[in-house]
Parts: sequence; C-alpha cells; structure tokens
Amino acid sequence: MAQHKVGKETKERIYQAAKKLFYENGYIETKVTDIIDLSETNKGSFYHHYENKVELGFRVFNATVEQHFNASKIAALEDSLVQFSLEIAIFWYIYFHDEKFRRFSSELNANDIIQEHDRVYQVCLENTDRKIEEKEFDLIRIANVALYKQLAVYFFDQVERYTFDEARSFYLRNLFDLFGIPQKRIEGVLEESLRVLGTMELSFGEFQVKATLLHK
Repeated sequence: MAQHKVGKETKERIYQAAKKLFYENGYIETKVTDIIDLSETNKGSFYHHYENKVELGFRVFNATVEQHFNASKIAALEDSLVQFSLEIAIFWYIYFHDEKFRRFSSELNANDIIQEHDRVYQVCLENTDRKIEEKEFDLIRIANVALYKQLAVYFFDQVERYTFDEARSFYLRNLFDLFGIPQKRIEGVLEESLRVLGTMELSFGEFQVKATLLHK
C-alpha cells in the first residue's frame, strides 16, 4: 500500500513538473530530462508512469479542455448543442488571449498523434435527424480531427489577423455541417453560445481555467 502511494505521488510530481514547464517554455522546448530534473525523479520513473512526452502533453491538454467544459457548465444550459458550443467558445477565447496556452496547444497538435473527445460526436449525433452510416461516421471523425488540429496550428501566428469568434465560428459551422445539422439551427446556436459567453467572466493562466457568471 505504501509503495502504491509513493508511486502515485511520483506520477503526480512528474505531471505537475511537466505542466509547469509546458506552460512556461512550450511543448517543443521542454525536454523529458527537464521534467525529470524538476520533478526530482529519474528516467525509469518517468517511463514507468508515462509512455513518452506526447502522452504527458495530451494529459495536460485534455485536463485543460475538461476545465473548459466545467467552466461552460456553470451556465446550466438545457440545449446540449449550445452548451457544447459554449465550451468550444471558451477554448478559442483562451487560445487567443493566453499566448502560452496558444503556443503549447499549437505545438502539441502539430504531432501526428490523434486525440479525440467522444463528447464532440455524442452531442452532434443527438442534434441531427440525419441517419449516418458507420463508414460516413468514420470519415466525419477524420475530417473533424484534421480540421481541429490544423486550426490549432494555423491560428498560432494569426491572432492579429483573426479573432477568437472567427475561429470558433469557422470550426463549429464546419463540424455541425458534417453532421447535417440545419443551417438555421447552427446560426441560432452560434448566436446563443456567444451571448452566454458574454455573461461570463473567465480567468486563466498556467492551464487553470475559472469562470463566474456576471449575470443571467
């Protein structure tokens, strides 16, 4: 039992060290040896708990995305598509306003590794009347991953040219269109999720995301 506790503590130290370094130095500049040194562990411990730096990077990234979802839930919306769109809006808002998160996200998503969130597909399938066969669904997943990853990389040095709203609108319109969600419904969802975002105050930094409601 004591050994298991020590193992969990070591894993957490590695994670926290990586999180700090990824935020401060970016994904590319952070080396495994840097993480080992800051966490005061060793190479054996690192590779016992994590397969490689990519896995650790996506663990940090996915934990941050989950915070975006939790932040969106404070609005307690009944429309699942608006709720999901609010989560995406929070992601792009922070991406455009936090240079360090933007750098990390862009560098990490430039990898060939594919990371998907089932919530994306679940919400879209719940909100379309179109029957989507298995083969088409596979293609939709490929298209969504490619769209998201390429945008996360592309917008890195384009924040003076585009706004976060242009990024979130472009991504969501194309994603919803893949599932055959009607255009009128899409426009209504985009408008409402942006309105709700305007009722929230977001604070962020070091991969921490918090939200409070200003008014309903």
